[in-house]
Amino acid sequence: MRQLGYIIAFALVLVVIVAGAFFGGRFIVQRFRRDFQFRQEWSPPEPSTSAAPEPTPETETVAPTLRPAPTQVVIPAPVAPSPEPFTPAGTPTPRPTPAVSTTAEEAQSPTPSAETVTPFPSPAAAEPFQARGPVRTSLGDCGGILVLGLVSDANGAPLPGVRLRLVDEFANEAFAVTKSGQADLGRYDFPMAGPPRRLSLTIVDEAGSPLSRSAGFTFYGNAPDAQASCYWVDWQRR
Repeated sequence: MRQLGYIIAFALVLVVIVAGAFFGGRFIVQRFRRDFQFRQEWSPPEPSTSAAPEPTPETETVAPTLRPAPTQVVIPAPVAPSPEPFTPAGTPTPRPTPAVSTTAEEAQSPTPSAETVTPFPSPAAAEPFQARGPVRTSLGDCGGILVLGLVSDANGAPLPGVRLRLVDEFANEAFAVTKSGQADLGRYDFPMAGPPRRLSLTIVDEAGSPLSRSAGFTFYGNAPDAQASCYWVDWQRR
């Protein structure tokens, strides 16, 4: 039975192959005929034998019509306006000063001024404190890295409760107040740290307004090999 099945399957495959070869060969032959059959050669159309119409005598004798020349239009050149001076917005217009007749009596008697002139305050009034000499620096004799000093009155007596402001070049600021104890009366100190930078020291009031000119100096930093560790600034009331 198994051999019979093999024979039937082989016969079916053979039939399919023969049918495919037949139809494929037929398709190829039809395509070959269609591509290689004789085609009629193209020939250009014959020119027309009809003669062009001859011009009539009327057409030859007609003269061309002359057109009138266009009228030229004269455009007057624009007149540039004269430039005016630029005046910013909001600027008042100056008015002419009226002439004033002055008699001999009016010229002799001076006219009192209506405004009261306030004299500019003297440096002593505007800045009641001043530094006593330049900023002094030392190394290792102040117990740390400090900006310190003494504030005294005009007679040299120490002043407690005086407010000072220290600012660096980066706008970092610190405040200190002179001490009131008997051992350090009138003295102040700012503990320092950080890299080298520029400092400015000023005496100020409670609102932060300056009461002296600023004393500027260079802070050498807190490195072991710094040139200074103590910065002395003494102040005195005028």
